[in-house]
Amino acid sequence: MRVTLGTLSVCLLVLLLGCGSAPAKSDPFVGTWRPTRASEQSQARFVVTKSGGDYEGFIVADIGITQGPIALRRHGNVLDYPPLPGGGKIVLTYHPGTGRLTQTDSTGLRIDFELVSRATAHPAPTHQNPSPDSGMPSPGT
Repeated sequence: MRVTLGTLSVCLLVLLLGCGSAPAKSDPFVGTWRPTRASEQSQARFVVTKSGGDYEGFIVADIGITQGPIALRRHGNVLDYPPLPGGGKIVLTYHPGTGRLTQTDSTGLRIDFELVSRATAHPAPTHQNPSPDSGMPSPGT
């Protein structure tokens, strides 16, 4: 009887300690996203991280190139990219009903993303165009 009463006491204590804390709500934007269309799935992943109140995006291509960080600003269910040269605009909209993310730009291009995981690990950013003194041949040589 003593073991049963002791076990019951421990279980009750764990239950009571757990009641005082609310479960952590994850940010709907944070994680690794991939395009929903099969033709776009092999192209890249989009990783959204958050530190404090600041969001950053990283584009991770299957060929090993990582672009970022891209500073993002949140307004409700929307993340804005920084303004593009020429005044273009890109926004990411989170849809709570589907859990998907839609990227649209000022030209009308639309890409739908689905969450792959809440993980935000990504390869270090790389340079697409190596500098002339890096020993790599420049394009066209």
